[in-house]
Amino acid sequence: MKSREKLISVVIPAYNAERFLERTLRSAAAQTYSPIEIIVIDDGSTDTTRDIALRFAEADARVKVINVANGGVARARNIGIERSRGDYVAFLDADDLWHPTKIALQVATLEAADDPSWAACYTLFRSIDTDDFTQRPGPSRYRSGYILAQLLFAKFVGNGSSLLVRRSAALAVGGFDPSYADAGIGGSEDLDFELRLAARYRIAAVPQFLVGYRRYVGNMSSSQLRMSRAVVETVRRCLAANPDLPKAAGRYALATTHNWAGGFNLWREGGAALSLAHKMTAFRNDPLLTAFRIYHWLGRRWHAVTAAVAPRAPAGPRKYLDVSPLDGLELRPSRYHELRLRQLARIDAERERRLFSSKPSTSTVTRPEEQVNSSEPAASMS
Repeated sequence: MKSREKLISVVIPAYNAERFLERTLRSAAAQTYSPIEIIVIDDGSTDTTRDIALRFAEADARVKVINVANGGVARARNIGIERSRGDYVAFLDADDLWHPTKIALQVATLEAADDPSWAACYTLFRSIDTDDFTQRPGPSRYRSGYILAQLLFAKFVGNGSSLLVRRSAALAVGGFDPSYADAGIGGSEDLDFELRLAARYRIAAVPQFLVGYRRYVGNMSSSQLRMSRAVVETVRRCLAANPDLPKAAGRYALATTHNWAGGFNLWREGGAALSLAHKMTAFRNDPLLTAFRIYHWLGRRWHAVTAAVAPRAPAGPRKYLDVSPLDGLELRPSRYHELRLRQLARIDAERERRLFSSKPSTSTVTRPEEQVNSSEPAASMS
């Protein structure tokens, strides 16, 4: 079967998503890769989400709407996986956007590998506002291959609308875990799913900004306190599930995770003491990270001073779909992150040999050491 014949199931969990759902559906329907089905899971919405989805389904036969009682995003995605008919499943949050070429490039990447051990593919993302204007490009660091230790450290994917995965692999790892939301710390289900995939399979990357990741007050990722708890717990569970990972991999992952968890947003939410505790945990796990962050902070202050002396005219705002997916790729490496990622790549290579009982994959997917790297990890978790 040729790659263009593979059916892709797009799963869109939607809870009270009337504000953005129509734009999201349009971006899914506009994909240049045509063999797709679009499954909207109305997760017990109380607004006009269902009506919007049904109107779209009347105009586009590829769209199917499933109504369920509210059970959270993980359960909604799992229902979408179960009801899907595609060889691959792609997840799209009901407030995000896709570039029209996203699915085509991801499918081509995985099909080029021609190896079921390559189970998923992710892309880079841009942050967008409520009017679809780009706020800033996301980080441009990425890795391909067997990347569990590197993913724990750098968290490359950074959002729930990036991943395309073989349906068989999604089912094999048990789908998304609803226990986070049940415990009141929902928000990291994407990372948990990615890590469980990464523990068993190889993951590819398309180094283009093909996702518009919407940030605004009120969406799930806007609460730093909840997200901090969720991400720390996710990393803890992954380390517990993979006790054969060397201690260094765990320390570095905990350092970047706690450093991000204790960021300024948590301080601003009133969690100053908790923020300091996270920062101290990061320091204990990897003092070099703290030194790097201080150096990076001083650099930003210096740039702010020079910008005030010789200000540049700010660039005008641009809509997400008006910006090239290649615009904004950073080529400057961070010495700290490159040092750690080189160490972690060796750990991953050894685990890969044990897991697949063979030499590393010789597919056409780019190997980790050949990837472009930027100065910041995904979601600024450093």
